[in-house]
Amino acid sequence: MSNSIFITGGSGYIGQHIIDQLINDGNKVIAIVRSETSGKKLQSLFSSSLTTEIIPDLLASYSLKSLFEKYPNVTTFINTAAIINFTSQDLEYEVINPNINLIKNILTQIKTSNINKVILTSSSAAMVGPDKAFGISGDYSDSDWSPLNFEMGKINANMAYFASKKFTEEEAWKIAKDAKFDLISICPALVLGPKFDANEEGTPSTTSIIAEILKLNKDDSIPEFAAGAVDVRDVAKIHSLAIKDGDFKGNRVLLEVGKAINQNMINVIKANFKELKDKLPDCESVPENYIGKPNDEKSKKIYKIQLRSIDESVKDLVSQLIEKK
Repeated sequence: MSNSIFITGGSGYIGQHIIDQLINDGNKVIAIVRSETSGKKLQSLFSSSLTTEIIPDLLASYSLKSLFEKYPNVTTFINTAAIINFTSQDLEYEVINPNINLIKNILTQIKTSNINKVILTSSSAAMVGPDKAFGISGDYSDSDWSPLNFEMGKINANMAYFASKKFTEEEAWKIAKDAKFDLISICPALVLGPKFDANEEGTPSTTSIIAEILKLNKDDSIPEFAAGAVDVRDVAKIHSLAIKDGDFKGNRVLLEVGKAINQNMINVIKANFKELKDKLPDCESVPENYIGKPNDEKSKKIYKIQLRSIDESVKDLVSQLIEKK
């Protein structure tokens, strides 16, 4: 039996993969977009399988009222929309507060609609601070909340991103407490893997670390980088699973398959792409026994599927980037 589903943020890297997964699983998808241009872009990718509706400003009062009246039988809402601005000069008023207000406005309207399930695309940034997110250690769990407070979020753009993820999710759970809808929070770590639209220019922001690796030459020094990561296709799959699987209800679900480490990713690329073997720097991979893993047993019991390896995510994205040249 198919479901009809609203989704925001469908034009983005994760959003496109989620829409594809939902459609492949037999669902009817209504993507809420900000402009006619965004709508046409999605329609070109998914044709008649997708309906698009233009809402220029989700922060506006009653922005969703007409949609809920037009589609009274839609009972699931996936929110992947977020405000990200790494060049902001006013982090409080251009990043943190707008994200909090966005989810507040969306969920407050949903409370008076027929929606009975909300899936929030959050982030592991809501569970940890940058020190643990960008590190080889895995000393955290899927029950944790980021230690960042509001003032810490105003230090720089990276801290504002992390803080906004925490405060946005906290606001969502606060509203859901006395609402009739069930809330599910999907919290992926750094998202890697191929673009849905291989012809799209550039690379999504989270995958730019791979694009930067490909620019290195034999004698270049290797930038230090390590972060928990997960494949975008698995993020999409788990959003779809959450619609029908009751185990997701009322839970925060951490998605992290391992650590994306520059040295390790370089060696994966060199081993799988002969044209890059002699171009990229030589280095030793970080041994598996040095790499920490988060306590995510609760999340694994909920989503139940085997996640793709980071090696697979890297290989599939590099294949796209090489073909595009």
